Amino acid sequence: MRGAAGVGVAALAAALLSGCNPTADNDSSAVSITAVFQGSDDVVGIFSDVVNDDGTVSDDFFDITVESIPKAGTDPGDFYTVEFEGVQIVYTRPDGKNEPGVDVPFPLTYALGGFVEPGGDTDINTLVVSKEMKLQPPLRNLWFSNQRIFATVNLRIFGHDRVENSVSADASAVVLFEDI
Repeated sequence: MRGAAGVGVAALAAALLSGCNPTADNDSSAVSITAVFQGSDDVVGIFSDVVNDDGTVSDDFFDITVESIPKAGTDPGDFYTVEFEGVQIVYTRPDGKNEPGVDVPFPLTYALGGFVEPGGDTDINTLVVSKEMKLQPPLRNLWFSNQRIFATVNLRIFGHDRVENSVSADASAVVLFEDI
């Protein structure tokens, strides 16, 4: 009986001690993050001019706000600061025509640095449409024409907290591609 009690106490002590070591945390993060495109007057839309008047192209950036929200019943410390790793952008059309390079631009994934502390927020100027996208179909097909493409830009920002729990958030906005 004494041996069983000793094993039980040892198991309990091990469980408690492992919970005190944040680098051994294999559970999900104590924070979640949200991302929203910034707009004016609650209207979020992106206008992408596919070619400049002088025939050149330029990148289109748009601001997003990322907020870190502590989960209920947690008191996250600095170990749950979220460090960003990257952004993935995918475009979809409301008519269901979604073949990359034919109906919508190819997806875009790139590295992103920065962080947001638990309970805080940060604004990030995010590349949404690259110059390269405007040089390829379907956006290249819109140059000097009266055509346009309505789509939704779906952005996922991803990273990890300082105990290596993965975190991500999604945001979306309407985008209008045309030669303005």
